[in-house]
Amino acid sequence: EVHKVVPTWNDLQDLLAKAAEVQSLRSEKELSQNDEELLTKAALMQEWWEANRAQSTERGIKELQRQVQTGEVCVLFRNNHFCTVYRPGANSPCPHLCTLL
Repeated sequence: EVHKVVPTWNDLQDLLAKAAEVQSLRSEKELSQNDEELLTKAALMQEWWEANRAQSTERGIKELQRQVQTGEVCVLFRNNHFCTVYRPGANSPCPHLCTLL
């Protein structure tokens, strides 16, 4: 599970930055086992990030459906951005993203 490898957005960015640094040293020296493991983790996390960069995952959508009640407004925060969602009615399958009106 991703959150066990990188619990936060900042942890993901740190992992990818460290991996880029290690990768740049690959031609200069033989990498340690720890370096190789770091590159493997980073490649997997980069793949996950590419697949989920739309900021919506199946788990996240289900959690919104479960947590946000009818008539409720909430604020989500990710990647240093806030977005507001609103669930208009009981028949609405998922809260709606609110934009500037």
